[in-house]
Amino acid sequence: MLARGADLSRYDRFVERLDLMVYKRFGSSRLDGLSSIECGHENPDGEALAWAAQRLLAQRACRRILMVLSDGFPATGDGHPVVLCHDLHERVRDVMHEGIELIGVGILDDAVEQFYPRSIVVNTLHELPERAFNVLASMLLNR
Repeated sequence: MLARGADLSRYDRFVERLDLMVYKRFGSSRLDGLSSIECGHENPDGEALAWAAQRLLAQRACRRILMVLSDGFPATGDGHPVVLCHDLHERVRDVMHEGIELIGVGILDDAVEQFYPRSIVVNTLHELPERAFNVLASMLLNR
């Protein structure tokens, strides 16, 4: 972004690197990458949401739904929590303005309720698949 001359004054995180991974590409039937999912070290949710939304918007589709899994509030080693939370609120607004429907899924934490208009919280990991697919089915059927 710096190389393109972007104004980065809205960010307060410059030191730590953000590693974003693609575990399964759109259109791919290969699921082996999903077994490689691991926890990252940094958690700037707003940046990750914007990146995922850009990838989703590049796909031809009549409807776009993005399910975000979260284990708490945005956090990084060098970013201020208030700035990171404000950025996530702005990014959620921007992504929804683009027509993407969002679902926040809190895993063992209810922070998603503060950021995503549609959210669920799972308190045990074994309930994640059923709860996530139930909310997705509800969205699909109610349109």
